[in-house]
Amino acid sequence: IIETYLNLFDRPKSDTASESADELAEMSAAERKKLESKRRKAEAKAKAEQEAKAKAETPTAAAAAGKGKGAKNAKEKPVDEDPDGVALAAAEDPLERASAFLRTLQAHAPRELRTHTLACELAMRKKRYLLVLRALRKATALAPDDPSVHVAMIRFLLAVDGASLPPTISKVIESQREAIGATPGASLKALNEAFLLRTKGAPEAMLAAAEMALLIEPAQKAAALALVTRLEPSALTLPLAVTTHSLLQGAFADANAAAAFKAKAATAFPLADCFK
Repeated sequence: IIETYLNLFDRPKSDTASESADELAEMSAAERKKLESKRRKAEAKAKAEQEAKAKAETPTAAAAAGKGKGAKNAKEKPVDEDPDGVALAAAEDPLERASAFLRTLQAHAPRELRTHTLACELAMRKKRYLLVLRALRKATALAPDDPSVHVAMIRFLLAVDGASLPPTISKVIESQREAIGATPGASLKALNEAFLLRTKGAPEAMLAAAEMALLIEPAQKAAALALVTRLEPSALTLPLAVTTHSLLQGAFADANAAAAFKAKAATAFPLADCFK
């Protein structure tokens, strides 16, 4: 859900390519408010059903239920009242909606890496750089060499390097570089190369390093692209192969490299529709 709201925030305001976007454009403010209210009720209903289910599965409830096995105890499957996501897409402030879900994750899943990488993404869009720093510290403590943490760190440092920040905030960020895995004084390029060496050619790490190399030095696209084209689909999992193909099509915008990879992937994953 958080990723959906982040994507809504990133979507160009003029994007009317999808049917949902067309519908939203034609809606009045009252209709959008009605859809948002409907979506909130659906979320509340789903939450209530989850809590009821958890309560029913406690030992006491299970013992009581065991006495009457013939009783009908299966609950009906919740109905999705917004199957096309129109009400979800009608959110007027997707970042604030995402923030509410993030607070739940931070309260109940503080040991999950994804909680903190999502916090980084959300705070970056809000340009709340100290909140990004806090989330990065927690993510680094959990998994310092995880590709998602490395990507978040590079994007953060690149953003603050190009931002006009108050001296106090700049000083705090500089003092915490080591805590987020960034050697003080090291360039972004050096940090990216060091990450690649540490991870010893792991495919997911190579993709992350290649994407960040392109972000750091767009003029050196050929060198970054070489990291991606070295990957053989047969050595990847299907999700990672899909990610690689998407990266070649998207960030690198290289149709020839994407087509060559797709042809190899079709052989490695003959049942995958995405490579047919």
